[in-house]
Amino acid sequence: SATPFRGQVLPAARTAVTQLSSAIAKRVDAERTAALTTLTEREAQLRATPEVKLLPEGTVQQVLLLSTEARATIQSARFIPAIRDRISRYTSQDFPAQLALAAGYAASLTPKPKGKPTDGVEAPAPQPVAYVSASSLRVSTGLSYIATEADVDQWLAALRKAALAEIKNGKRISL
Repeated sequence: SATPFRGQVLPAARTAVTQLSSAIAKRVDAERTAALTTLTEREAQLRATPEVKLLPEGTVQQVLLLSTEARATIQSARFIPAIRDRISRYTSQDFPAQLALAAGYAASLTPKPKGKPTDGVEAPAPQPVAYVSASSLRVSTGLSYIATEADVDQWLAALRKAALAEIKNGKRISL
């Protein structure tokens, strides 16, 4: 407008900005709620593992430290991409790291088998368990998309092969 200060141009613009800010805030809150729900579900899954159930509460809190950090970051994030990035990073990196940490702590609590007293050799220490995220499995099928039941079967067979390869390499797959 050539004369923005006359009439209702500025008040209308101010109202539009207020409505837009409110809509953005609602979307950010919805995204934050969804991310925190995912985080809470993952924490529950983590607490339900046999390794975490063996640990004393102080050690469990150490294992859950990455969850606490992720929760704080998500709660303070102002933008949707930051929230999505943080929950994605938690799911793909931090959650498997927590599983591995819990497995390591649990292994240190279990009594180590010893060799016979006469041979003087102790049994080897168990190897630490490594975890990979299910989303990081590389499936090669040659398919660009899945459109038929045969495509689903082909994709599932390739996914099974990739998962078994990781398991044979001594890793566990976090879901």
